Amino acid sequence: MFKLINDRQTDSNAFWVQQGEVINFQCDRFPQQQEFIQAANDLATEQGFQITDISEGVDRAQVHFVVTNTRYILCFEGTCEAIWIEAVGRYEAQTLASLLTQLN
Repeated sequence: MFKLINDRQTDSNAFWVQQGEVINFQCDRFPQQQEFIQAANDLATEQGFQITDISEGVDRAQVHFVVTNTRYILCFEGTCEAIWIEAVGRYEAQTLASLLTQLN
């Protein structure tokens, strides 16, 4: 089962790292799009995030969510095998560090 947080009960090597204005997800096995969406829903449930919208396209998906009145977008790009989080809004980018702490 694919997870968006490091599952310490398995040998999974998955973690989040902040790089500039985004938080990138690094993992050993890149998921299929439907696995990603399920993992995003699981993450929201486990962490108490509120998902406000999920949009899907061919080989891409975006999950819009809110944490403590701050809006974020969790992005999936299958072609280049990338998963990342962006803060929404000019000043909210500063909150990435606190979100990163919660994710790891």
